[in-house]
Amino acid sequence: MILHIHSDASYQSEPGARSRAGGHHFLGPKPNDKVDILTHNNGAINTICRIMKNVMGSAAEAEIAAEAEMGQCTKTAPK
Repeated sequence: MILHIHSDASYQSEPGARSRAGGHHFLGPKPNDKVDILTHNNGAINTICRIMKNVMGSAAEAEIAAEAEMGQCTKTAPK
């Protein structure tokens, strides 16, 4: 069982040309176990939705920033 993180971002969907980032952390099987990760999860460990502080220049930049933000949240998750 390993920690999986799914993240997503919406580009310029908030006032002031801001983007929104969201993520979902859950435990699931290893990717090489020949099972569908989405249907075999153990429930949410942490779910995050926030408005990004910086204005992003493109939708791709917003997606990368969302992944980085979810990684930072994983590092500081409660034990």
